Amino acid sequence: MSFLTRMFLRILVTSIAVFSFNQQAHASENLAGDYFQACNGNHEGDFYEQHLNILNDTIKWKFIAYEDESCKTPYLIFLREYKNLADDHSKITTAFEKASYVSLTDEVTKSLNMIHYCGLNNWKTHVARDVTGLKCDDYQQRQLGEKESFQYSSTESQLYWNDDQIGYLKQD
Repeated sequence: MSFLTRMFLRILVTSIAVFSFNQQAHASENLAGDYFQACNGNHEGDFYEQHLNILNDTIKWKFIAYEDESCKTPYLIFLREYKNLADDHSKITTAFEKASYVSLTDEVTKSLNMIHYCGLNNWKTHVARDVTGLKCDDYQQRQLGEKESFQYSSTESQLYWNDDQIGYLKQD
């Protein structure tokens, strides 16, 4: 094999490897956008809606808690932020970046301070509090950099995230 042929093959193989890596690292570009899951409840009587924002390398997953099933009066926001590490077209692998809460009413703020929620007693209304790595009630928040994977499937208008059967509607 001639020198030029070997060089051409090396360049070709390197180009394919770089292209493949870039495709995997940013394959979630086709998922990029804002997704919304309408008000629903869980077995504990909580009502919330969820928002999922996916950009090439970041994922923001926001839960808005409401006082009633009509989801008219929000009282708390919980936000999780992730860095997208890889996507194999049905599973996204992430590194956890941040968890935060925002109290939306003075009454909730007073309650959070009274019970030292997440070990904190200086909550303020409408101010985000970073709770990354803290224990909040019985839930241990994820640590900075902790790896987490999410299974997904999608259609043109919906995203199914993890085992959620309801799905998220894509926002325009």
